Amino acid sequence: MKCYCINLDRDVDRRAWVEAQASAAGLVLTRVPAVLGSTLGAEELARHRAATDHAGAIALKDLSPNDLAPHDLSPGEVGCLLSHVRALRLFVESDEPHALIIEDDVHIALDARKLLDDLAAEHLPAFDFIKLEATPMRTFVSRAYRRLPGERRLHDLLSFNLGTAAYLVKRSTAIELIERLESSMMPCDYALCSPETNGLKIGQLQPAPFIQDNFKHGVTTLRSSIGERPSHRRRKHRLLWAKALANQLYNIVQIPRGRQRIRIVWR
Repeated sequence: MKCYCINLDRDVDRRAWVEAQASAAGLVLTRVPAVLGSTLGAEELARHRAATDHAGAIALKDLSPNDLAPHDLSPGEVGCLLSHVRALRLFVESDEPHALIIEDDVHIALDARKLLDDLAAEHLPAFDFIKLEATPMRTFVSRAYRRLPGERRLHDLLSFNLGTAAYLVKRSTAIELIERLESSMMPCDYALCSPETNGLKIGQLQPAPFIQDNFKHGVTTLRSSIGERPSHRRRKHRLLWAKALANQLYNIVQIPRGRQRIRIVWR
């Protein structure tokens, strides 16, 4: 299986760090030179910048777990989009039926290779792609699941889930994703990982075999050097007990719909 790793030319140490992990897990990485958003021209940036009343920007506001306001994509966000386009193109140009796409700040579980082989052979045909990373946000997944070795479960992803740091994708989906991302006016993960709005059938592995460094430790020396999202003020929730109760009641309401809200963990 081809494994593509997005990495900036200047980030030699990060490349060595992730390649050492991949080797320990039995994976061989093909490096994809990342696109540095700050070097892009005004015309390229303008293609991905939505007005605040654009439908995509409104959807972005609705999907955001942190009340992220509609905004023009930052150069870093555009760079991230185009980096994933570059990785997907390299995959499509190969003769492989499926591939792993990762970013260079992920921790990799030691059983990743066997797990990926099992997923590709037995489960990927039922999905457009499968998300393989843990994140701190809670997301809706199906109550029904496919059981995998190592006490892992493969759910249907039913709502937005943060991040595009690790996913398994098949060729037909990669061709479609290239077209979507090249004209996207939303950040990469919002464009790809929102099944409620993009119509894709996405699998979510739990526990996940990949996690970004900042989510694993809370702080990181591997913060994205392609570019950051613009910062936005988060709402303060003073009545935390009321919020917790509301969340529990909301989860109960979802039971008849075959949904559950969980946090994807790493192992």
